[in-house]
Parts: sequence; C-alpha cells; structure tokens
Amino acid sequence: MNKDHFELFLVEAAIENRLHRVIYTVPTVPEAYEKFMGEIKNNQDIQKIKSLSVKKGTIPLDVFK
Repeated sequence: MNKDHFELFLVEAAIENRLHRVIYTVPTVPEAYEKFMGEIKNNQDIQKIKSLSVKKGTIPLDVFK
C-alpha cells in the first residue's frame, strides 16, 4: 500500500439462505476474517455458515474527491 491507495477486504458469507457482505479496512486477510468471525459469534450464527470468502482490493484515494 502507498499513500495514493488503500486496501479493502470484502468478506462474504452464506449463512442459512442469506448472503452477508462486509468491507473492512484492516491491513491483512487474517484480521478481516477475525473481525468478521467476532461479529458472527455475537449473533450465534457461526454454526450456520455454509461458505465464507475473503477478497482483497486496492482503491485509489482520489475516488473520494
């Protein structure tokens, strides 16, 4: 990452019959995973996860100008 870009992590999970998508601005995939799982544990849905993926993206800062 440089000063002109920042990284995002998209976490997608199929829980029961719903698709959940969350974007985190953390520095690593494991941190995005841990943050998502921490939120899911609060909802007691962890046993209902059918699939989970983490995707990394880089966004230019000028997108906000």
